[in-house]
Amino acid sequence: MEIREIKPEDLRRVFEIEFSSFNTPYDPLVLNYLYEVHRKTFLIAYEKEVIGYIIGIIDKEEGHIISLAVDKDFRGKDVGTLLVKHLLRIFEENGIRKVKLEVRKSNKIAQNLYKKLGFFEAKELPKYYENGEDGILMMRYI
Repeated sequence: MEIREIKPEDLRRVFEIEFSSFNTPYDPLVLNYLYEVHRKTFLIAYEKEVIGYIIGIIDKEEGHIISLAVDKDFRGKDVGTLLVKHLLRIFEENGIRKVKLEVRKSNKIAQNLYKKLGFFEAKELPKYYENGEDGILMMRYI
């Protein structure tokens, strides 16, 4: 498996994974914007085709993980872990020392992945998601 920056030809597959992974997926226009503006921190996992992706942004002195998704056939195989580790390295190389992300309170699998990688729960975000579900702000220092 290869972890690399996204290429234009990867976008179609990213859209497919996004729409099959989330109840309220990002609009393709938003993903396209993130691709255009944050290519260095928009990474894909590739094994014959795109099997997962992570989108990060650098905002001043802070990194922000916007989205992480893995094709259902490749979940539980450390694809997400490798994507996060790779993005954290890029953040660190760019002088970032603090990383944040938001996760649904009900998404225990994602929370456990992030905790395993050194993230901690910073605060609860009441009614953060469109459907009114609470979120959790998680942080990690590099």
